Amino acid sequence: MTQTKKINSRTADGRLPSLPSIQKLFNQACKNELYKKKYSGFKLNSWDDFFKLPLTYKNEMRRLKPDGTLAVPMSEAWHYHESFGTTGEPVTSWFTVDDYEREAKQTMRWTSEIKKGMLV
Repeated sequence: MTQTKKINSRTADGRLPSLPSIQKLFNQACKNELYKKKYSGFKLNSWDDFFKLPLTYKNEMRRLKPDGTLAVPMSEAWHYHESFGTTGEPVTSWFTVDDYEREAKQTMRWTSEIKKGMLV
């Protein structure tokens, strides 16, 4: 019998995010080219459904045109980013203003304990 290791994705305070928040994120992601195809017909009704979602790989994202990872109307996109492409073609990502601000706050929280002279 093979055991499946469950991934425990937790919020900054250690709790699992609420299922409705994950469902909202899933529904938003399914508006982009990749996930619209990949998750066509898939329903996310439970955490078990979530853990059955297939992983996404860089090669899948690389095959998309730059706006293929966009999950909001272009008018809501605020920041465009590409990876350096050191291991192949760059991977694109888009951020809304809210995404960008949330990322900045998380980075500040995660790095707040780093002090001058520390090796990271």
